[in-house]
This record gives sequence, C-alpha cells and structure tokens, in this order.
Amino acid sequence: MSQADSVLAASTFNIWRTSTLAPTSGNSDINEPAVANGGKYVWYTGNWYAARSTNGGSTWTYTNPASNMTDFCCDQDTLYDKSRDQIIWYRQGSYQSSTGQNRFVLSRSLNGGATWCSWSFFPTTFNSTWTNQWFDYPHLALSNDFLWLTTNRIAGGATTVNLSVLARFSLDTIQSCGSLSATSWTQSSGRTWTPVQGAR
Repeated sequence: MSQADSVLAASTFNIWRTSTLAPTSGNSDINEPAVANGGKYVWYTGNWYAARSTNGGSTWTYTNPASNMTDFCCDQDTLYDKSRDQIIWYRQGSYQSSTGQNRFVLSRSLNGGATWCSWSFFPTTFNSTWTNQWFDYPHLALSNDFLWLTTNRIAGGATTVNLSVLARFSLDTIQSCGSLSATSWTQSSGRTWTPVQGAR
C-alpha cells in the first residue's frame, strides 16, 4: 500500500483529560482494563480492582471487587448499555480445589455504579455435566437485545483450555433484575473465542 492509499492520523495527539489511578485493593502487571462510560458516570476495572467516577473521570472512588464476593479472583470486564442506560460488570471467581470449579458474578447498575443487582453462574449452571471445570478469560459485548459473553472452560486444576463457551443473556431481564438464564454454545477445538464489538 502506498502512502497515498493510506489514511494518515492527525499530526497532533490530544489528551482531553488525564488523571492518575491508584487502586486500593491491589493490582497486577497483567492489568486487562475495561471501562463503561454513561455520561458523567464511569466504571473502570482492571485485574484486582474497580473504580467509579461521577464526574466524567476527574476524580475516582475505589471499590474492592472482593468486598461482597469473597471468592473473587482478578478477571473482570465491564461495558455500558446505552439503550437501557445500565452498566454491566463481570467478576470472575477463583478456582476452588474443593469443588473443582469457580463461578462468575454478573451485575448491573442503573445509577452509575452506586448500587448493583447481581447473579452467580457456575459451569454446572450451563451444563450439569460440567463438574470439575472452571471459567477463565472473559469478554463481554452487546447486540441490540442481548449481552454476549465468551469464556474459556478449563478442567479443574489444569491450565489447558478444553472448551470455548459463548453465552447470550437478555438485556431486558438484566435491566429488570429478573431471573436471568443463558443460552450457550460451545467449541471443543481448544481455541479461544472473543466477541466482535458494536455488531448490534
């Protein structure tokens, strides 16, 4: 491709707002950050911490993701569903050697992260035969009416992916804090799925 065929970025890089993040509940060199932004409300997550801003990111209040999830371990994702004005937050639990599995907690907030409605899911929630399995490496995406989740399923105690899982949740049910269930699909090739963003 010649330079004439490419689209060049502007010569000046502008930072509109910058502020320092200093989480109080810990952090990791593997940060994997995610952000949900609805107007003045911003919900920001990284491995081991979460932060809330009520003024567009000028100042932050830190939240310990383990404060109401004692089995919390590290992986998180978040996004903002503009069509229903809700923040959605995923937290992954740690592997439990006693059960051979973990769980994830899916939460939503209608007031910019001040309060949450939450649901817990285990591998056996999706399939009763998925005992001694655990989830890892989550990603969230939205379409018009659904929240989509991809995650790896790994045999208890192991580190090798044995299944990729795609799950779909109703955004209306999430908004209403109703009884939430998922429709799911799997791929057993050991490859990792991640969803496309903005497909609607």
